Amino acid sequence: PHLRCVWAPKGDPREVPTPGKNLKIAITGAIQYPTGELRYEISPRCTTAPFCLLLEQLGSRARRTGRRILLVLDNGRAHKTAAAQAMFEKYANDIEVIWLPTYSSQINWIERFWRTFKDTFLANILYDSIETFEAVVREKLELLRQRPTAVKQLLVRSNSIKRLHRLRRSA
Repeated sequence: PHLRCVWAPKGDPREVPTPGKNLKIAITGAIQYPTGELRYEISPRCTTAPFCLLLEQLGSRARRTGRRILLVLDNGRAHKTAAAQAMFEKYANDIEVIWLPTYSSQINWIERFWRTFKDTFLANILYDSIETFEAVVREKLELLRQRPTAVKQLLVRSNSIKRLHRLRRSA
């Protein structure tokens, strides 16, 4: 489980059961600023395939709407593969990529979103199976996808927007 500090009466600490071996799922996501629209892909492992599916969605949307997308990415392994590079080339006229500096999660909006998402919906709970866990994650992400203002509120509280504008000017 995703463990976080919680309040408990003195002398009565909260116990969270653990599975012994953590099973994980990978989520690749994008948030449109300033609307808060959320897009995501869930997969068993963090690979290039879900990232490329997300790029395909974004590129298709850009072509359909005629509006170029500014995509801010960290230096994750899935973003640097040959398949990802081929997708960037395919949508070169539709998606502009801004690469964040290495180890700069504090200015990465999606990292802030994932941290808050885990703290809010997943912290200190042991699910009986990976399937149940994935179902809960999907349910909560769909809830947020239908309420972009909730996603937007998470982003607006961050001062990373100013840092991103500075980064873009310096690029």
